[in-house]
Amino acid sequence: LSDMNANKYAAERAEALKTVGSDYESLIVEFIGQTKESGDALQFLNCGTNAERVEIVRRVSKEDLSYGFPKEYGELFPSLVDYFSSAFEFEDAATTAYFKEYRMHKVSGSITDSFVKRAYDSVVPNTYPARDAIIAELQTQSDVALLVVDAMGAEYMPLLLALAKRRGMNIESQAVVTAKLPTETIFNPIKWDEARILPEIKSIDNIVHNGAAKHEVSTPERNFAETLWVFETEIMNRIADGLTRFNRVVVTADHGASRLAVITHNKGKSTTLPWDGQPDDWRYSLAPQVATRPPELEQEYFPETKKTYWIVR
Repeated sequence: LSDMNANKYAAERAEALKTVGSDYESLIVEFIGQTKESGDALQFLNCGTNAERVEIVRRVSKEDLSYGFPKEYGELFPSLVDYFSSAFEFEDAATTAYFKEYRMHKVSGSITDSFVKRAYDSVVPNTYPARDAIIAELQTQSDVALLVVDAMGAEYMPLLLALAKRRGMNIESQAVVTAKLPTETIFNPIKWDEARILPEIKSIDNIVHNGAAKHEVSTPERNFAETLWVFETEIMNRIADGLTRFNRVVVTADHGASRLAVITHNKGKSTTLPWDGQPDDWRYSLAPQVATRPPELEQEYFPETKKTYWIVR
């Protein structure tokens, strides 16, 4: 691993392993187990297997990403680099800084008191339009198809744009928009002609709720590597398929994800909702008849149902 010709050996090894066929991943898993503490082993994780991607994410999660993304990961896992790309900036500096730190916590499945405070104190500027307003302008155009990616939050905008450009897709317009609270699909319906709706992608939301393998406890790095794979394959392929039948494809989410809110809740760093099981989701609850809302909670009133919800920030 520390030989001066290590780069050459890494390339030769990768070529040799790939000639073995589909049965070589077990050798890579063994290698990863033997070299977890070796920084020199990174350049040998160059075969593009799932095991290597998970290990690369684990290694990245241990880095101090506040100084930028280490360039040595670039060729090994381009999509991971795209996720952390600083090329895309939000409309205001506070939101850009928020999501930069958000991504660092997301990749490691961690949270800090300072970030919890940042989330509590942050206010979304009114310069960001509502998703429904943008959709309303587009849904009347007969040559446009719609692809909904469940729980694809604004954090993924740099990744989505980079993958589209890499595939030579023409990005006509882009916008970071706001969804309705609570972040539940039933509160965020989308009006669109059924004949022009591509099959919805639910994989990201499923990973958030159930992990990379349903009903199994998955590590943060495994879940995150699987999420990036969904973008590279399912989402990009679904867009490409849509473009064979329609002139344009609108890609949107119904809402974002609250994975860090879950971690904050599990670590006891958030205000507990006065939850009595209705609805069956601790992230939001019906407001009690007689109670003062804690300042750490959002509030939304729905006049059509005359119900008020309290929502974790």
